[in-house]
Amino acid sequence: MIKTVSFEKTTYNDLPYKFEAGTPDMAGAIGLGAALDYVQQLGLSAIRQTENNLMAYALEALREVKELRLTRARTCEQANRVLERLVTDHNRRFAKAASKPTGAHRRLGAGHRLEPILSSQWARVVSNDYVVRWANRHYQLLPPVYPGERGGRVVIEHRLDGSMAIRFGKRYLAYREVEAASDREEAAGPPEVSKMKPAKVWKPPADHPWRKRVVKWSKAPPRGGHFYRGRIADISIGA
Repeated sequence: MIKTVSFEKTTYNDLPYKFEAGTPDMAGAIGLGAALDYVQQLGLSAIRQTENNLMAYALEALREVKELRLTRARTCEQANRVLERLVTDHNRRFAKAASKPTGAHRRLGAGHRLEPILSSQWARVVSNDYVVRWANRHYQLLPPVYPGERGGRVVIEHRLDGSMAIRFGKRYLAYREVEAASDREEAAGPPEVSKMKPAKVWKPPADHPWRKRVVKWSKAPPRGGHFYRGRIADISIGA
C-alpha cells in the first residue's frame, strides 16, 4: 500500500504495509449500481415532481408562522434567513443552563435489577388448575402456592437473553411447560363407555302395604269453630 499519491510522485508505505495490495470498495460499487438502477426505475421527472410537492407543502406550512408572513418570505432561502434569526432569539430568551455541569445519571440501587426492567412484560390470569397461557403455550405453576394466586394476575417477563420468568406480586414463581388440555385429551383418546347396565326401577308388589291403605281426610261441620277430622278408609290403588 502507499501513503500518498499525486501526479508528480507516489510515496509507498513502510514495511511490511507497502506489500499489501489493499481491498477495493466492492460493496460500495455494488450499492452505487443498485441506487442508480432504483433512480432510473423511478425516473428523474417523478423525483423532481416529488421535490416540488414537498417544497410547496413546506412553504404553505411556513406561512402559518407570523414572522414569515410579515417578512413575506416566499422561498426556502428567505425562510431560512428568518428562521435563523428567530431560533437565535428564542434560545436567548428561553434557554436555561443546567443547574449542575455533571450528568444526571444515578447508580442502580440494591433493589434494582436490569433483567426485569429491560424485559417485555405481559399480564395473564391464572386458571383454576394453576395454569398460565402465553404465546400459545401453557405453563403449570409449581408449589409453593401463595394466597390469591389462583384466579389472580401474574406478569410474564420475556428478557433480553431469551429467558422467561413469571412474577406474582413481588415473588417469582416456579413453573414448567405442559401440553394444552385439548392436546392431553386427544392423546388420551375418547373416554371409555361404562359397561354397567342401568338400574332396574323397583315396583312394589300388589300386596304391599303401600297399595292397601291410604289416609283420606274429610271436613267435619263446624261446631263453634272450624276443625278437621281424619277418617281412614280402605282404598285399593291398583298395580
